[in-house]
Amino acid sequence: MIFFDTRACMYPNCFDENVKSHAVSRSISLQSIAEDFHLYSFIPHQNSIDTKEPRLKKVSTNKATRHYCFCDTHEEVFKRLDDFEIENSEDILLQVYRSLCVAYNQEKTATINLGKLNDLESYKDISLEAAESFLRGSKFESLIPMLTEPSVLKIVQRKIKFILSEAIDDELVQIEKLLDQTKILSDKIDSISVPCNELQTVSFEDFDHTIFYYKTDFQIPVALNTVQHGKWGENKIRIYSTVIPYKNSSVIIGVLPNLLLTDQVLVDKVNDYFSSEYKVVKYVESIMSTSDGWFLKQSVINNMPEEKKDFFSTDCMFLNERKLFHDYDLSIFDELKIKKLDMSPEEKELLYIPIRPDYDFRYKNMLEVMELS
Repeated sequence: MIFFDTRACMYPNCFDENVKSHAVSRSISLQSIAEDFHLYSFIPHQNSIDTKEPRLKKVSTNKATRHYCFCDTHEEVFKRLDDFEIENSEDILLQVYRSLCVAYNQEKTATINLGKLNDLESYKDISLEAAESFLRGSKFESLIPMLTEPSVLKIVQRKIKFILSEAIDDELVQIEKLLDQTKILSDKIDSISVPCNELQTVSFEDFDHTIFYYKTDFQIPVALNTVQHGKWGENKIRIYSTVIPYKNSSVIIGVLPNLLLTDQVLVDKVNDYFSSEYKVVKYVESIMSTSDGWFLKQSVINNMPEEKKDFFSTDCMFLNERKLFHDYDLSIFDELKIKKLDMSPEEKELLYIPIRPDYDFRYKNMLEVMELS
């Protein structure tokens, strides 16, 4: 059986125990949008063994974007990101590396816990029906009638568990390669000043991802560090997104597989998102609508009408319903759009609440999508 370690420092060649690390600076970023040292995030409530209900919950700045990642010594590598705003391309790459490591270890921990991958006895949870399905159509199909024998069932259960662990390990190794590549690039990139309101990209030979970044000259009141999952043909893809708020600006960073850049329509769509202040805000709303891992200024939620707040909370439950790089059809940053973008409070976009299918139908569909995944 493969054992998955999540408590060693993520920094190259370090094996010290890690501590909880913020992906986004607490002191100059999270605090810039916090009210009473708290932010809102979507954290569904477990209301039974098998079901959850949607819930927006207050999270302290001490916990937001935080997970076990680096040891105390290597936390110091990122000190300038904690104390100063991002100013140059070196800062961008250092932030990308930090963001990827935290997101990776969060996802790795969740996967291990969900699949009980480090539990030596968890193979027993694999049902007889699952064992039959695994054998059907394989060269071991003749074993199906023998599954009533505990010793045979145990062998098949352990085999399924091993194959699952190997598949997840292979996937994690690929992500670790991305982390290693990013660390190398962060050490050798030339320092170029980060301009405001200009989309910039970073690409390297033999690096199969492209990094893009954009700094606004106004604050978008959300901090975000997340992974969006999707498919491109037969390939599973991950898009990494980070939004870092400062007092008078926000930095938006994305890491895209180069595979996506073969689609000119998608490239044009990404470029268009950064063609105006309004579209930049729409892009951040789009990321939020297809991912978790965001932390909102409390007043953004508190100032929503109750119907809209309930709708948004429920919508957060069903990320499977929306597509990457598509506009979200509910406005989140109403106050920002009114004050910064000069939209009227009576603008249809701010008042519009879409129609969705029945909750039970949506929940059932979500479970089916998760099962297919």
